[in-house]
Amino acid sequence: VLKRLEGVNDYVSAKMAALQSYVQRTISSIQNPSNCTAAPKLLCRLTNPYGLASAVHDLLWCFVAALRTGRTLILDSTMWKYAPGRDWLKSLLPVTGAACASVRTPDNGKEIYMFPGA
Repeated sequence: VLKRLEGVNDYVSAKMAALQSYVQRTISSIQNPSNCTAAPKLLCRLTNPYGLASAVHDLLWCFVAALRTGRTLILDSTMWKYAPGRDWLKSLLPVTGAACASVRTPDNGKEIYMFPGA
């Protein structure tokens, strides 16, 4: 039995490394489009009045929805409890690349879908 398991750890490690690389490349390509104006987007409004962990949980669901639909996640955190009116960027790193840094509202000619619903 042990002979059959020989090399399994190396195999699993290699597969996990490949999966990690794939996920990181996918997130990077979706969140850093070459032309943000033309890229499909999903707007996530961070308005959760509860704890920080709850807000991060909501943001993760926004990321899941954006990744599943192939849309660039645009974060509107102007109403965020932990930095009201000051934005997410005062506390944490941006979720999009420089090309999408100024995109905040659906006024760029490309339809932006809201999450959740709306």
